[in-house]
Amino acid sequence: MSIIFFTVFLTLTVSSFLLKDDNRLARFWSRWLPLFMHAIVYYVAGFSILVVNEKGEEQTDLPFIPEASVLVSNHVGYWDIPILLEAFEPTFVAAESVQDVPIIGRIAKILGTIFVKHPNKIEKNKSSATFLISRLQWLTKQRNEKGENNTTRPIVIFPEGTTTNGSYLLPFRTGAFAAGVPIQPIHLEFPFRRLNPAWESIGFWRHILFFFAQPSHEATVTILPPLMPHNDAAKFANEARTAIAQSGNLQLTDMVYRDKRDYHRALMKQGYH
Repeated sequence: MSIIFFTVFLTLTVSSFLLKDDNRLARFWSRWLPLFMHAIVYYVAGFSILVVNEKGEEQTDLPFIPEASVLVSNHVGYWDIPILLEAFEPTFVAAESVQDVPIIGRIAKILGTIFVKHPNKIEKNKSSATFLISRLQWLTKQRNEKGENNTTRPIVIFPEGTTTNGSYLLPFRTGAFAAGVPIQPIHLEFPFRRLNPAWESIGFWRHILFFFAQPSHEATVTILPPLMPHNDAAKFANEARTAIAQSGNLQLTDMVYRDKRDYHRALMKQGYH
């Protein structure tokens, strides 16, 4: 059954990637992709998802409606997206380079992802940063005006700008924190015994093979209290980073995306793929 689900999902996604946005298949996927993602998470990947608040109390009514419209989370790997889709049904902010990634880029477009310049370049691209800030402000305004009748999906941002192995937390980029809106931190964790679901230092297809060789996986999403904004974006970002680190007992590091890229290049030179 898992193989059937995965084959159908992969085939239709590839075909959608090859066709234009305004065709019937693309419209079909925009409507049914969340359902297929649900099937992938539970029946193909075999995930058991636990959503809890800061006190450890389980939230069983999913998707959970967060108190803030902007969610910030640590970034572990490619499974973060479907897991958070199950928990909140959000849209995401991603580097514009994600659009060019086969299959994943196509899925991101269908999910309404907001694409911006890579965090290493966003400070040099004021229009990209301005667009993101205005979008976050608009979402918060919609939520405040409509209250319980608000149907606008929240936005998830990964302020580290890249993934980690799940044990560390990189410095947060400050773009989203300059919007002057409330932020709700989230800690994402993948307890594992053999294979870490984090996609680090291992080739994608090799990781996929090892991942599906395991019968089941676990994911825990911890929803932390919302943080109120203040004028200092860097201080606000550090406040959210500290909250997530304390929740997951993560180690803070000063390493950034550039350091990770150099590390991976060194591994490839030594024959690791």
